Amino acid sequence: MTSLILLASTAAVPVSSFIAGALISVSLSGLLLGAGLLMTITTLLFAATKAARELGLMPVVTRT
Repeated sequence: MTSLILLASTAAVPVSSFIAGALISVSLSGLLLGAGLLMTITTLLFAATKAARELGLMPVVTRT
């Protein structure tokens, strides 16, 4: 499984570099604005999940 993750991340680097280079040639400001918006949206969506809000909390033990 780890080898597949390494292969996928290694293969994604040239593709993402190509896409970033193409977008920079169109608009550097647009690329940075788009990246910032994407990170903000991703963070807000993760923060809205119940699993994220419960990170680090002790589980509640109920006795029956």
